[in-house]
Amino acid sequence: MEPDDQAEPPASLRRLLIVHLGHRKLLPVVTLRVWRTGLQIRHGRVPIAEIALDSVSAEKNGKTVQRFRELEIELQQGDIDTLRTLERQMRKAGASDHDGRPKFFRALSLQTPATRQLPDLKAEVVEHVKCALAQHVRWLLAHDPGTRLGTEIESLHQMRVAVRRLRAVLRTARPILLPAWGSSLDQELDWLSEVLGTARDLDVQIAYFMEESTGLEARDRKLLEPFISYLRSQRDAAQQVILSELTSARYLELIRRLQQAVQEPSVIESPLTVRHLAGQAFKKLRKAIRSLRTSPRIAHCIKPESRPSARAMQPNWLVFRQANPQPVSSSLPGQSKICWASTRTPSKPNGMFDSSSSTQPALAPGLSPDEWSNGNDTGGIWFAGK
Repeated sequence: MEPDDQAEPPASLRRLLIVHLGHRKLLPVVTLRVWRTGLQIRHGRVPIAEIALDSVSAEKNGKTVQRFRELEIELQQGDIDTLRTLERQMRKAGASDHDGRPKFFRALSLQTPATRQLPDLKAEVVEHVKCALAQHVRWLLAHDPGTRLGTEIESLHQMRVAVRRLRAVLRTARPILLPAWGSSLDQELDWLSEVLGTARDLDVQIAYFMEESTGLEARDRKLLEPFISYLRSQRDAAQQVILSELTSARYLELIRRLQQAVQEPSVIESPLTVRHLAGQAFKKLRKAIRSLRTSPRIAHCIKPESRPSARAMQPNWLVFRQANPQPVSSSLPGQSKICWASTRTPSKPNGMFDSSSSTQPALAPGLSPDEWSNGNDTGGIWFAGK
């Protein structure tokens, strides 16, 4: 179905974007048609790389307003030298550098968002607090849809990371914040952390036991399967709790308060500077690090291999490992970002070598342009409108 023919987008899509849309509606603004062709480069029977060419047309009101092509090289079992050789051949045939924008940016003639500037070190301390709050509120909102979707465990993790960091900002800025305001906001963030915590703990446990099971013999692996199934059922139940709470009035009010805090945090007059607040925070950090040296539990967590029962302890010390803090796009219908001869290995697009026309709607989930995911580049795009 063409996006222009739809009375409104699917309800499941609107539910994912509830905090981004508010009372606004999603309106179709552009349709992207993508014809993809490609080939696989082999050395004998060994696949070396895949090359895909997308021919894209952007349509508005039934008229084609723009056409462009994008080329992608994806390494399989080749090396960086293979990539460079293919790059030289493609350039010789007329290819040039991609500007890095996703398809819908190009279709709407949107420029890559500028990097946000940090406040000057001499700026008032409240400006630094606002900047820190804004960064982590954006991060929380960016991972809200993926957390609701329930299939992106990294989105849930990063949403919890944002909550922890917001609480850290409030603790660090406590000397300049109105006590009642800061305390009540911190309590609500603590509540949200608890809401997300059970599901996150189960994600860690499931991942751990799934990895451990791969090293077991078939007989032992079969014995572990019912326990993993039990953990999955508990995770499904926890997801239902998350969905219920993330649509509650309490959560929506918390989001409203956070967005207001970014603009006007409740502060008191104080001679303190950002250097003073940072100095106090690092003082606490040094004290905490010194205390680790005398904690037997933490010593075991840091060096599990030093104890015979280390593998049995692993689920406990896993929680101390820091995950890679990179944004993750929701696994909504879409194709991978196209980039020219990148040294990164992009994820394989769906139907990479099928010549077809794509007219499915993709997302612009009510975020500012720099928060939009670069990983979903198909069909019609829904924008938040009045």
